[in-house]
Amino acid sequence: MNASVTASQALIKEWLRAGLSTEPADRPLALAALRKHYVALGAPPPSVAVWMSSPLEGVIAARILSAAFGKAVSELRSHPLTQVYHRVLAAHRGLDPSAVLARAKGSDWPLDAVSRVRRLVEETVLEEAADPATRRIRSVLWDRVMLQLEAQLVGQIGPGAWARLQRSAGSEPCAMSLIELTNWICWAGYGQHDAELLGMYARCGLEGTDIGPLIQLMQLGRTCGWWWGFDGACVLTERPTTLELNEQLLCQSPTGKALDYPDRFGFHAWKGVRVPARVAIYPESLNGSVVLAEPRAKIREAMVDRVDPATLSTDWLSREPDAQVRTAMVRRMDPARVVPELLSTEISPMVRLAIVQRLDPDSLSVDLFVGEWDVEVRRAVLERIGMDRLMATDGVRVVHQDAGRLLLRFELQGDEPLVVVRVACPSTGRLYHLRVPPTIATCQQAVAWTFGLEADQYAPTTES
Repeated sequence: MNASVTASQALIKEWLRAGLSTEPADRPLALAALRKHYVALGAPPPSVAVWMSSPLEGVIAARILSAAFGKAVSELRSHPLTQVYHRVLAAHRGLDPSAVLARAKGSDWPLDAVSRVRRLVEETVLEEAADPATRRIRSVLWDRVMLQLEAQLVGQIGPGAWARLQRSAGSEPCAMSLIELTNWICWAGYGQHDAELLGMYARCGLEGTDIGPLIQLMQLGRTCGWWWGFDGACVLTERPTTLELNEQLLCQSPTGKALDYPDRFGFHAWKGVRVPARVAIYPESLNGSVVLAEPRAKIREAMVDRVDPATLSTDWLSREPDAQVRTAMVRRMDPARVVPELLSTEISPMVRLAIVQRLDPDSLSVDLFVGEWDVEVRRAVLERIGMDRLMATDGVRVVHQDAGRLLLRFELQGDEPLVVVRVACPSTGRLYHLRVPPTIATCQQAVAWTFGLEADQYAPTTES
């Protein structure tokens, strides 16, 4: 293994560890990096730094702080990245930008796991903070955020600024719209949650690109969670205390929250999908009625993965509206309940394919193969019943024969004809059916084609 590959693998390991870290934030290092980042951009370092326990608290604190310090400074996150982005493109002139970034990631890139976690965090923040009627968000906004801010900021900001902060929040400080919340999430600086992006540019650095403008952002990504920067102030957050992943690096835990922060903000998840606690922890409480009552198809699919397979019935299958969920059901059902009759009512090719793959090959008929309208499902049926069985049916026509070989043709509606050459093993006498292009006209052509030769080139002294 050369030095470049070794360095690249070490870099990936470093950023995967940073992006999925559950260690407490290194507050001194993180704050020092953020201050250096301000200075590098020609701005005075923030005089006020507020630490929050989770991205949820961070989003709300950033919104509140914006009243006293103005809108988040977007240049803190966008300008350095833009600089390095253009440097990367300059080093690969003539290539499409997406191709350049794909090359930077390569095929050995597990850091997309960090982006999947980030997406789930964002969804949870929006879900928990967007509804002003919930007790949870009132508690977070007032008891956790406002009181903490008061303790930390009164002495630093001064009475005038603090009054502005209180006025911005109002008497019921929970009226953040979904759009406003989304904006505040987008204004977060590049930190742990952006390890995939930072790691990608770090890899570009290995190829000689100057990534100097991102150095402090990378240090932030290694030392803390989400953060927001303002003129004179900043909000930084802790990293999660728990992050459970399965072998595919998808959030999943059967015993508790898959992701949890110090303030208990987090979520349960199964195979990368946020789910109610009962789905992850108490699958025995799930049944057909419970699953069908869930409006979100992704969660129903996760529920199907958690229920006892013995409870999955054809009646339940017929009532499930989503093809993806029905496919998951078929794949987990008792094989005895997967019968050919299911194909008579199922219209989704995805589900039909799953049914064919679960059926006993002896229960599949040639008529099913001939009548199947979806090409992929038809091929799956052929794979299950076997070419030998198909070629023994009445619909096969002999196109050519010579010296014990037969060229056979089977017409298919809506698809190209199935043409095979039947040959016998000289040693055992066993018959083999080898598929060839439908343009083949003779047995000699067919056999030669299987060896990548023209008919006049194929002249073996013996065959075995």
